[in-house]
Amino acid sequence: MKLFYFLLVIWALTISAARAGGPPTPPDTIPGQQQLIRRVAADACKELGSPAASLSAAEAQEQLERGIEAAITKHEKAAERLSRSASSPDARRQFSEGFSTAVALELIKHCPAGQQLYNAFSNTVAAHSPADQLLESIGNDLCASLARHQANGDFATRKPAERMELFHADFLRVVNGYGPQIMRVHGAKANTQAWVADMSTQVTSYLERHCPNALLSLGR
Repeated sequence: MKLFYFLLVIWALTISAARAGGPPTPPDTIPGQQQLIRRVAADACKELGSPAASLSAAEAQEQLERGIEAAITKHEKAAERLSRSASSPDARRQFSEGFSTAVALELIKHCPAGQQLYNAFSNTVAAHSPADQLLESIGNDLCASLARHQANGDFATRKPAERMELFHADFLRVVNGYGPQIMRVHGAKANTQAWVADMSTQVTSYLERHCPNALLSLGR
């Protein structure tokens, strides 16, 4: 399991789903799913113990992955029983495909050791190229938008799918606002679907590094 890749993909897919007009999968596709996710994340937190502050990025990622994998293995039979109780094959598939990532997100939200390890390997040096400077501007604007939604209580009364709709609107507004700069830096390729998908992934990565708590609030 590559945890950092998992976290990038889960949010990139969510953005892609919003672009396609479909809301993201509800967080609890099977009754009891969230309780199990919380139990597994709590055990993963215990597995992590008190990580050393001097770990390298690679060591931090490896330790975080080991803790999650050990906890998931411990609860493997419980997860299988829960999966069998799903009301449909689609619900079973959604649970199976998203379980590891859901545990990782829960761990990073609520476990100090998990947050420490995640920050150790997800933080990167500031970028200097025009493309990276543009990405930083877009990312900072989106972080500010998420912070405003949190401060105004916009997320408090909305379901995760509705929060994602707000975020999707912000994403489009911010990216469109940088249209001239995007065309100047990236040229004609910025009009391709492949570039849009890549930009979505890069923006997601930036938000995870610079405002992870605000980003995670979309799924709370």
